Order: sequence, then C-alpha cells, then structure tokens
Amino acid sequence: MPSIRVAASSAAAVAPLTWSQRATWPDRAAFDAAPAVPHLPRTLRVPDRADADVERLSRAVGLLVERHAALRTGFQPAGDDLRQVVAATGTLPVRLLTVPPSRADPDGARAATELAAELAADPVDHRGEFALRVGLVRCGDRVRQVALAFSHAVVDFHAAEILLRDLRLAVLRGAVPGPAGWQPADVAADEACHGGPRSQRAARHWLAQFERLPAEMFPAGAGPGPRQPVSGGPHDPVGAGPRHRVARLVSGAVDLAARVVAARYGVSTATVLLAAIALAVADRAGTDGCGLATMSSNRFRVHHRTAVASLNQIGLCHLDLTGRRRLTDLLGPTWQAALAAYRHAYYDPATLAAAFAARGHHLASALAPHCYVNDLRLPRESGPAPVADRAALWAATDRSVLTWLPAPDRFAWRCRWQVMDDPGGVALVVTADTAYLPPGDVEDLLVSVEASLVRAAGG
Repeated sequence: MPSIRVAASSAAAVAPLTWSQRATWPDRAAFDAAPAVPHLPRTLRVPDRADADVERLSRAVGLLVERHAALRTGFQPAGDDLRQVVAATGTLPVRLLTVPPSRADPDGARAATELAAELAADPVDHRGEFALRVGLVRCGDRVRQVALAFSHAVVDFHAAEILLRDLRLAVLRGAVPGPAGWQPADVAADEACHGGPRSQRAARHWLAQFERLPAEMFPAGAGPGPRQPVSGGPHDPVGAGPRHRVARLVSGAVDLAARVVAARYGVSTATVLLAAIALAVADRAGTDGCGLATMSSNRFRVHHRTAVASLNQIGLCHLDLTGRRRLTDLLGPTWQAALAAYRHAYYDPATLAAAFAARGHHLASALAPHCYVNDLRLPRESGPAPVADRAALWAATDRSVLTWLPAPDRFAWRCRWQVMDDPGGVALVVTADTAYLPPGDVEDLLVSVEASLVRAAGG
C-alpha cells in the first residue's frame, strides 16, 4: 500500500478542545468510553486536464494535509481532561484501487463512492491516526477519482467542502493560493478568550425555551420494551428486534413537495421539513407544544466562514402549535424559533450544563424526552420554482421506499430525525428507543410527514 509522507512548515502544537469537541467528549472518561466519531465520506473527480498519476495525486493530498492542521489533529488525555494535539509530520496510508472501465461506471465514480464508505466504516484511532483517510481509484490508464473520509471530530460538512475545493486546486495547480482559514486550535483559542458572554446568553435562551416545553413528547412505557416484534426489512427479518430501531424512508414526494412549499412561502426546505416533523410528533404526543433540538453549523462569524474545523452544535427551540394544525400555518413560527435556536447554538457545553444544574436539571436527561433533528443535506443550487400537481405528488408517494437499517448499540435520544440526500429524493431516517416509540409508530410518523408535505404542496 503506498503512503504519503507529510512534513508541515508549522511546529507540533497542543491546544484545548473546541466547544464542538467538548460537546462530544466532556472529559477523559467520555473519550475513553467512546473515542469513535462518525466520518464524512467524500469523493473528488480528478479533472480531465490534470496530470492524474498516483504520484501527482499523492503530492496533492500531502499538500492538503500540510496546509490544514485539522487533518493532522489527534487527541490525548491530559489528567482527567483531554487535549487536541497537532502533529507536524507523519505518514498517511493510501488505498489504491484499480477498476476496469465499464458502461455502468465509466469514470470510477461508483467505485470511489464505495471506497469512501469503506474508508469511513472503521473508527479512527484519534490517539495516533490522522483525521483523514484517502484512496485513489485508477480506471483505465489514469487515476480518475479520489476517495476521502474525514473525521467529524475536526471537520464538519462546510469544512469538507472547503477541503475538496483546496484539493481540486492542488491537483490542477500543484498549490493552493492564499492562507488557510482557522483550524481547530485557532477556534479553541478564540473561544477561550472571548466566549464567556456568548455562552451565558446561550444558556439563558436555552433555559427560557426549556421551561416552555411539554414534560414528555415520548412518555416512558409507551412502547413494549427492550425486545418486540418488528415489521422486518432487508437487514432485519421478522421476529424479535433490538430496543433501538432505525427506519429509513426514501421519498421523491418529500423532496418535491418540500421544494414546492418552500418556493411558494419564501422559506427554506429545512424550515418546511422541520415544521412537518414537529407537526407529526406533536400530533402523536397529543400536545400543543413541541421541543426540538436542532443542529446548527455555527458559520455566522467572519473567521468561521472559512474555518476548517467542526463547529456544529445543538440548539433548542419550542414550537407552539396552539391553533396551528396545518403545516403552512407553522412555517413562520418554525422559521422564527429555529433562527433563534441557531443564534444560541454556539456555547461552552460546561457553561450550559452548569446553568441547567443550577435549576436542578441534568442537561442530557432533560433533553432526551424531546426530538432531535439533524439536516445533513449538502447545499443545493437554487433553480426555478418546481411545479407539481396534486395527483403527481400523491403518485410519487407510491414510489417511496421504507426499510429498516441496522440498529445502534448505544443511543442517547428517544427520537432522532436525520434528513439526508438520496438519489431517490430525500431520505428521512428515524432512530428510536422502542420503549418510548414502537416501530409501528415510527412508520406512522414517517408516513405522516410525507403526507402533510404532499397536502401542503398540492393545496
């Protein structure tokens, strides 16, 4: 297996954790118990005009790692705490995959996607491994694809896009102009110096929202318990299933209807989907309020716009559904509540936990009864407003596919929604604790979200 030798111009360095990293690992015990974090698999098609041999592509990847300290960042215990350690030198293994050209995959794109997923499958050893894994796909007489897997501990979705842009420049030009943006150590230093007042404001907003939430969105004992019959799927035959369940609905109707409603009412599809989820969850719970924990990218500050770091954190909002049981009636309140949540989703987790403790609440336990929503879709170029009639929208629901995925061993929430890109439209993925949300209810929630979107779009 070929490898890349990395020798950055900057010296090795040690820094405290960023707030985003601290949310994942509050202390050394949390890191020792669960050091693994998700990967972000990505691919880059090598431009046709590039000199695309293994040596040149390896140099380009090496330049990327030398430019961005985030990719050379690991983590080490420091007493009972944790610190991030930036290496100056090291070796990055490279997976080389050779595939024959074919009509089904003429430029190796499918092979690269599969390789990126494979690179992302195993946990990163953050004590000694770089935060990047890389593979090259040679198709015919040249390398046509680069497969990458970034550790989410140091790279978020926006940072991954910056890295792909820089890698493309490195492949084409052999260099990337201009200085690199802030790296995780820079973010941590800024948070330590200037983050106190912001964290206090965030804590006040969180507490104000929390005090308005219903006591329970998913009451204990609503489900039949740790093991139960399930409806089955390609990964889970009919029979007794695990306590935690994962259902995935791929729906072109959801994608089209969300875009129609967003264009009609001048909001984002993220707002439309958040409102639809809140409506479905509140209807099931029989409440006039809904608590939503939402993921924020935290890219609103000048230096954060170009930072190569993981900046996303959770915000909290309360939606009042009193007298609003139509999706379109919820769009304005959802946009306002979500915007306020995003504005207060950048904070020191220790400050927030202390504020909740002062009111007699354990933060994680206090949030668990509510709903966590994470929109993981990549930005999409805006185009003309889509058009679809009611019959076409309902017909599209017939092509939706619901499957059950492998269940996680550990899960902190009672209900988590993830919104993902999919070739078939939008994928809605619900992970549920079946002691609170049985599989049949999970299916009903997914279908309810799809139906409310279609009704609103066909209105």
